[in-house]
Amino acid sequence: CPRARLLCDDALKHGVEVDLVCGNPPFVPPERQDRRLRDELRRRFPWLRGRFDLVVPFAATAAQRARAGGGVGLVLPFPALVQPYGSVLRRRWVQRHRLTVLQGPQPFPGASVHIGVVVMRVGAGPGPVPAHGIAADELLRLETVPLSPVLRPGDVDLSEAMRACSEQLGELCLVDTGLVAHGPDGGKARLISDEPGEGRVPYADAREFFAGTHRWLAYEPQGMHRPKSPTLFESPKLVVQRIRGQGPVRAAVDREGIYVGHTCTVVLPRDPRIELEHLLELIQSPLIDGLIRIERGQRLDLYPRDVSAIPLPQAWLSDPSVGLAEAFGLRAGQVRRLEQIAAASRSPGQA
Repeated sequence: CPRARLLCDDALKHGVEVDLVCGNPPFVPPERQDRRLRDELRRRFPWLRGRFDLVVPFAATAAQRARAGGGVGLVLPFPALVQPYGSVLRRRWVQRHRLTVLQGPQPFPGASVHIGVVVMRVGAGPGPVPAHGIAADELLRLETVPLSPVLRPGDVDLSEAMRACSEQLGELCLVDTGLVAHGPDGGKARLISDEPGEGRVPYADAREFFAGTHRWLAYEPQGMHRPKSPTLFESPKLVVQRIRGQGPVRAAVDREGIYVGHTCTVVLPRDPRIELEHLLELIQSPLIDGLIRIERGQRLDLYPRDVSAIPLPQAWLSDPSVGLAEAFGLRAGQVRRLEQIAAASRSPGQA
């Protein structure tokens, strides 16, 4: 347009309203972030809580800079579209604006993190959310409002139906992170040995545990940031890897008393109806994988809160030999949909 005026401006600062905003956030390592800037951003956006990624206020400012009816197009790290730290921003977007393009995750030249593309009309919402037209009010029923391109109409209804006949894992099991061994005297390397010895316990981080190996940790709780109780590790338990990647939930039963680090989540059953091997089978089911990806998007991390929220159907608790689909009361089409979503995490674009 010959009369268009282009502005190249600091996206985190106030400025005049414009018709179209395009951009992507710069990566600023935490150690280089300006404390005064973060304090000012908290004043401008009171809903920012705790430690926040600068991509969140960047994206919020972009929507503020466009006039009502104007457009915003952003290339964002894909985690910002699904991780909990962006949930308030995503809820505001879905409530207030009309999303017209939602793509990702996809690689970006020179970036180690996959990106997502979001395009919206400011002030024109709520409306159906791409890529498959899920209604805004349906998406808003999900706690963290993941902007996941795989979601379709009916997916949230499916997750709610599964939960209606279930109890949450965290109500029947103790769920906690592994220990954090570093402390005021230094990192955990000073406590790690390749050989057993007095006061040492078998220890593994997630990589070692799931490779079937371990080392030895001098268990000195007084010098550790989060040592946890020995009972958490020495009891028969289920160990869940926090970083899930593109596959199903990675978990294994441990009866060897391995102490694990905070890259793992530990599950200890407190209900006599739950056997570890049956629980492992449930957690690794594609039905549970699909459900988690409906509710939490295609994100990499599976935090203890997420594990605690896994539904255990009442019929399965009464008789673990009952198939999960039957226990959840799922029809054949619903089973296929959950399996499709789980498969899409490994081959994006299938769902």
